Amino acid sequence: MERYLPLLALLVAFWFLAIRPQQQRAKRQREMLDALAPGDRVVTIGGIYGEVVEAGERVLVRVSEGAEIEFRPSAIAEVLPGDVPDDDDDDAPEDDDDASDDDGSPDDAPDDAPEDDVS
Repeated sequence: MERYLPLLALLVAFWFLAIRPQQQRAKRQREMLDALAPGDRVVTIGGIYGEVVEAGERVLVRVSEGAEIEFRPSAIAEVLPGDVPDDDDDDAPEDDDDASDDDGSPDDAPDDAPEDDVS
């Protein structure tokens, strides 16, 4: 029996380090999906933000006004807290500069960079 003790200890350690955390993550994911309700703001596994319109066998997510996408519940990565602001940056200044200066060189090129000599 003593010779099996190290093997048994290794199996117990593997259980607590690998299998149990995965079971806990799966349980939290299941609980999150069961609690999913219309009006919840969510992020999908593909990075799409939206608001749940319907939840059931399929989850209908409104991504913008007039645009809704249907997902499997397993595609919902997380439910966002209610106080997360919208991603709409209507107040943000627009960057209408193109990628070149007045002299036609790209913005990231130094002004004193030597020009290519093609002969």
